Amino acid sequence: MATTQLGSTLIIGGQRALTNYIVSEDTINDANVVSEDVEDADGKLTTRLVFRNEAKIRLSLICKTGATPATDFPVGTMCAVTGLTGYFVDSAPIVKSKSAQKVTVDMTLLGV
Repeated sequence: MATTQLGSTLIIGGQRALTNYIVSEDTINDANVVSEDVEDADGKLTTRLVFRNEAKIRLSLICKTGATPATDFPVGTMCAVTGLTGYFVDSAPIVKSKSAQKVTVDMTLLGV
């Protein structure tokens, strides 16, 4: 069903699709920046050296039957999900409750 908008027009949806997961939130435009500031003798900033600027994403996922979040998003190594294998999994806590199992994944694009 198409969404009806009353008032200001908003951007709706646009999150990625992942097999075995329902994506409830897909957060982009974050970064892991490694830099150093160079100051003069008076303490005034003269230069910022940016050594790395790595994209970060956060996914809030609801697990469908067949999902294996512990192996799809192994913390401390590269993501195993197709399309996201260039991302290093920083954290992926799995929440089990009486409701659907959920996982929130924080990952950094290492480019390796």
